[in-house]
Amino acid sequence: VTPTNALADEAAARSAGIRRHGRSENPSDAGHCFIFPDIKPLSDQWRSIVAHRCQNCAHGQAAMELIKGSDLKGSAKPCPHLLHISQVRQEPVASVSLAGFEGDPEFSKFAGGDDGRGLRHLVFDDVSALNDHRMVRTDQIATWVRTAKWAAQGGDAERAALITALVPDLERLAVAVAGHTDGEQVALDPADWHTLCQGIKDKRLDWMDGTAPEAVHTGSDGETEIPLRALRDLCHAIERGTAWFRKGFILFAVPTRLSKALIHDDGMQNAVMVMDATPSLAVREIIDIMNGQIEEIRIEQPTLRVRQIFGQSHGKTVCEEPGSQKNQIVQFEHAYSQAIALYGAENVSALVASKAFAETIRAMHDGEPGWDSIGWFGNHNRGQNAWEKKSFLLIWGVPQLS
Repeated sequence: VTPTNALADEAAARSAGIRRHGRSENPSDAGHCFIFPDIKPLSDQWRSIVAHRCQNCAHGQAAMELIKGSDLKGSAKPCPHLLHISQVRQEPVASVSLAGFEGDPEFSKFAGGDDGRGLRHLVFDDVSALNDHRMVRTDQIATWVRTAKWAAQGGDAERAALITALVPDLERLAVAVAGHTDGEQVALDPADWHTLCQGIKDKRLDWMDGTAPEAVHTGSDGETEIPLRALRDLCHAIERGTAWFRKGFILFAVPTRLSKALIHDDGMQNAVMVMDATPSLAVREIIDIMNGQIEEIRIEQPTLRVRQIFGQSHGKTVCEEPGSQKNQIVQFEHAYSQAIALYGAENVSALVASKAFAETIRAMHDGEPGWDSIGWFGNHNRGQNAWEKKSFLLIWGVPQLS
């Protein structure tokens, strides 16, 4: 499991395995889907493509007939993507990008072993995504409240009572969010929201499963909002202490499928080795849960001159706070231009604390020699090591652990 498709292709080539492709509109791609343009909106809305389109698609049905060993009944061409997924199921060695792994719960299994359901040995190559960071606004909470009231109007009386009991706490949550409008990040106390979290976790509240039409909300600007099942994730984050109020929003982080796979798989604890040059608090949390230990490995570095500039505002809000961006751009351009003049454009690189700031600088100097070698802390493409021949590194700001 790698951070990018390019690295997944390289891993497949070196291991004589196969790379699991996602859907594509390119006819030459292994993941070609005949109706790909029509299913893009479903993927944007976090809806299950298989459940909502493939089962009713003539190409999907034809592919399933071939997979089951039946004769084709119609004239529709079998879906190449479903045939490709079936092929991946037969291979003991396969590679996949992190996005593909997150979207395929069955990737760790293949058609092998004594019972025909073998388990692959999973190797995670610098994928880094151990926490999923999300944001909730007051209007999204209002959507949860409206849906709760609608769902409580009919059906089972016990279930209706459980849903109705959530409304006061949801309304209280909306008021609390609206009351934290400054930039200070304040953690949600699990004790204050215990009743809400316990109610949300009740398995009888199936109206939040994200499969009903009302589970996907589109705002007035046309952007798709978090589905209602995210309410369960929010309560999980509150209980583990990773939810905060800030500037009229709730920011929260929950474990990804990757981190769950690292900790447990069907009740069995895994043996995992994580290699990371800059282990974050999320990585350390996983190691603590597994009663593991951290070993430092130090090697001699190539000749590299490093300059780190502290002070002022180098945080994630550098491109958001009024007046701060222009000042930071001028200062960075001056320092980076000096480095290019001293060491040459081909030898200079920079790391900055904010991805938005790095992308802003790169866009302003698009096409200029040396200005494309500006990255940011936490970039998931580190495994490609594109800067291994650089002789100067400008570190702009201080990385924040997440």
